[in-house]
Amino acid sequence: IVAVDFSADWYEKQIRSQVMTTLLMSIIAIVLGVIAVLVVANRLRKRMRLLYDQLDELSDGIETLSKELSPDEERTAEQYTSSPMEQGYDPQAEIQIIGERIRSLQKRLSEQISLVRSKAYLDGLTSLENRTAYYELLERINSPVLKGEKTLCIAMFDVNGLKPVNDTYGHEKGDEMIRDAGELIKGTFTDAGRVFRIGGDEFVVVCIDLKDPIETILQRFDENIAEINKDKGDVTLSISKGYAVYDKTLDEDCESTFVRADNAMYADKNDYYASREADRRRD
Repeated sequence: IVAVDFSADWYEKQIRSQVMTTLLMSIIAIVLGVIAVLVVANRLRKRMRLLYDQLDELSDGIETLSKELSPDEERTAEQYTSSPMEQGYDPQAEIQIIGERIRSLQKRLSEQISLVRSKAYLDGLTSLENRTAYYELLERINSPVLKGEKTLCIAMFDVNGLKPVNDTYGHEKGDEMIRDAGELIKGTFTDAGRVFRIGGDEFVVVCIDLKDPIETILQRFDENIAEINKDKGDVTLSISKGYAVYDKTLDEDCESTFVRADNAMYADKNDYYASREADRRRD
């Protein structure tokens, strides 16, 4: 048995000292914690502001690109961005603002990519696919055609007498003939093939796994052009045509099929001009 005698005042003093020490340490810990949180929050806020500024620069760059691609476009960058960060926003609100900004920029970029693609692959005069799109398609289908997985028919078209029309009536009339030819070819080959303008007055149609005979479609083409020329007056539309179907015994690749179709079209064109010359001599 150990007996200890001490003063009650001394004991209470020790208790108070321990309580004060604990309270002081707690206050110091809280203060240090608050300071640490403020420092981290301040750094995070600076990084958010830096990110927002960078998004601002990206937005300006996209808008500059947009104006270069579409000078007549009336939309501005403000239509694709949210309100700027202001004092008093809490971190959650700032994160939400940055998220909205990123989504708006993503939308803007998607629109610009679509615009660039349309400019790269569409012909400006006829709105048909252009030469670049044609060669990309030819490269893509070459392997399936050679393996016999798909059938290929290429039809070539060329407007006759375009130069005399340009010389006599002006290039606007010639452009009108090219547009009419493009609309006629596209209308005839609806759901049968993809139509491309690959040169000044040259068009090519690529038909994959063609359901109707190509001869039937070209007969319909002749009927359509005859119907159109009823209302053309003196400047009628004449188009030479030729086609070729991929044949492994004749063609090394799809380009070879194109060459045969092109030769067939020029043979038709020569017949056209020979017929015109014969008619002129008879007159």
